[in-house]
Amino acid sequence: MSERSARPRPLVPVVLFLLVGGLIALRTGWNLNVPGHPELPGYGLHDFRDVFYYPAVAVLDGHNPYDPTVFRSTYPVARPLAPYAPTMLLLHLPLGLLPYQVAEWTHFTVNLTMVLVLAYLSLEACGLPTATAGVFGLGALILLGRPAHMTLYIGQCAAYLVAATYLALLLGERRPVLAGLALAVACAKPTFGIPLCAVMLARGDRAALVWGLGIAAVAGAVMVAVLAPAAGGLGPLVVSIRGSYARLMQDPSANAVSSIIRLDPVALIGRLLGGPVAESAATLAFIAAGTMAAWRITRTGGTDARLRSACVACVMILACMYHQSYDGLLLTLPLVALASGRLPGAPMTRALALVAMLVPLANYLATDTVVEALGMSGTARTFVGSVNGAALLLAFVAVTVLAVGRRGVERPLAANVVG
Repeated sequence: MSERSARPRPLVPVVLFLLVGGLIALRTGWNLNVPGHPELPGYGLHDFRDVFYYPAVAVLDGHNPYDPTVFRSTYPVARPLAPYAPTMLLLHLPLGLLPYQVAEWTHFTVNLTMVLVLAYLSLEACGLPTATAGVFGLGALILLGRPAHMTLYIGQCAAYLVAATYLALLLGERRPVLAGLALAVACAKPTFGIPLCAVMLARGDRAALVWGLGIAAVAGAVMVAVLAPAAGGLGPLVVSIRGSYARLMQDPSANAVSSIIRLDPVALIGRLLGGPVAESAATLAFIAAGTMAAWRITRTGGTDARLRSACVACVMILACMYHQSYDGLLLTLPLVALASGRLPGAPMTRALALVAMLVPLANYLATDTVVEALGMSGTARTFVGSVNGAALLLAFVAVTVLAVGRRGVERPLAANVVG
């Protein structure tokens, strides 16, 4: 084989990425929600409509989007606003300035681009080549998984929150201001921000943590100052935000017992043991175990300590709190680290970690569409809805064992992001 023929052909991965992305775009457009008619079927980009676009428009119009009565009677949405932090509204204000159909496809394009960002960050963090072929090739693989497909199809925010989480974890020591800004973005979704802050504290990323919490506090204060008058005061605003959380927990798609699209082990524990006490205890146990592992990895040192603790953090964030399938994008970094040998260890443990992390990416059975089409109910439905949680529980244990057991490695990273 000649040297020229042995060189990677960047055109092939680019074409694959565009092909898979184009197919998702076609499906999204085929099932696109009908503007102004939320009562009509069409799940394409419906989360973007209900969760990001019209809440931002409501803020620009001087309304409180957390108030379900005002929000649903004023704007063409199908559901009340979910309990995201007010900073999530700030992030999407620019899109609220655009016409709806322009905004929704702009958001789709941003999400598609962010898949390449996730691929680049994961390769860079593991010291792998970040040429066009590698980034687009990994990006195409990411698009084949259910998390990326769901993110793009319904118009969720997982892609850029995961990118922010990676930057906060990888840059926390070397570039605290940038890491802090990324942390502030991740805090727009508390199920990302809370466990991420705990890990960064355990790793000693104090400057980045202060910057992140400071930026998030300022951004949140600005949004509260904007929203409070529309809500009738600070007290009514807090009540409306708490009410949005209560409504979310009553939704069958979010409830630990009835949901089949939640992938966190906390939901699995809620099904087995029942009650919020068991779920809260599981959340605390996962956060404690993850932060202790990050602390121990940091103490043992080695140039790959930050990567190892970041891998533990990614799986822990998914395991410890409410997450749906789209948040499975967090598994990209630990999967690349495992596949590239950055998380070496016992072959059986590595195989268990690999298979367990691939399950939520490949499990297209755990969808309402498939379950209803196959007529699943009772035990079969519960089993399908529990597979992802069980897999992530095993993944957390296996990845933690691999990361903690890899002590004091002095293998240099050829990566500018990690430094």
